[in-house]
Amino acid sequence: MVDLATRETKHRSGENRDSYLDNIKETCTSIFEGMAVTFSYLFRPPITTQYPDRMPVSVQDTLPDRYRGHLYVHMDTCISCLLCEKACPIECIKIEDVRIEKIMITAADGKPTPKVKEPTLFNINMYKCMYCGLCVDPCPTGAIRMTKEFEGSTENIQNLHFRFITPERRAMAIRLGEEQERKAAEKKKAHAAEAPAAKVVPTQTVADAKAAPPVEASAAAAPAATPPVPRAAAPSGENGGSASDATPVPAPNPPAAPTTPGGNVTNAPPGRPDEPGAA
Repeated sequence: MVDLATRETKHRSGENRDSYLDNIKETCTSIFEGMAVTFSYLFRPPITTQYPDRMPVSVQDTLPDRYRGHLYVHMDTCISCLLCEKACPIECIKIEDVRIEKIMITAADGKPTPKVKEPTLFNINMYKCMYCGLCVDPCPTGAIRMTKEFEGSTENIQNLHFRFITPERRAMAIRLGEEQERKAAEKKKAHAAEAPAAKVVPTQTVADAKAAPPVEASAAAAPAATPPVPRAAAPSGENGGSASDATPVPAPNPPAAPTTPGGNVTNAPPGRPDEPGAA
């Protein structure tokens, strides 16, 4: 039993000695490999870039076309549709505008676009912007876009608060807005003067309808038509006349019904009323 324990202890000590030497060997090898890479640059020309003043080509020219840098707004093609302000997820765009007379502008793609509003305020807080590009996509005229400008280091954070409306442009926009309001008021006044006066129709209440006298039926009814008078036929050959030349003869009046001494109407016997037996 003692021999087996002694042999196992010796075996373990040999393994530990071998692993220790292997670690030393691996450390030296890794040091020489790293230093070999470092020493190789001693024989190469320097490639240090002196940014940003001593560069053969500017950094912006080396960036891809769809690089998302600082935002820029071309105010001559902006129609103040507010789509970029609504699309911004962190509300870093602020726009105010006035309504002006309709004009036509040319968009970035060459398409003519109507413009009816002029912005009086267009601010972008680039220190809040997360460069997502969601404000660029919905712009119908391509007025807002992302540039290749990326330098944002500054001593004052207000330098990253971009204001694209100058005081002169703001004054011009306010003047155009006042002119448009004056023209709209004059047009409305002229339209109101030309419109005909509305006729006031009196309304009749239920109480007035009940108090009004009934309309006479005789006044509303149309007069009855008078029957034509027949013409008496004259004998032909007399005085050279004809039946068409006969004078009209009025129709005889109907006989009056006889009455009794009590005032009651009796049945008239047949025959003419002027005959003796008719009475």
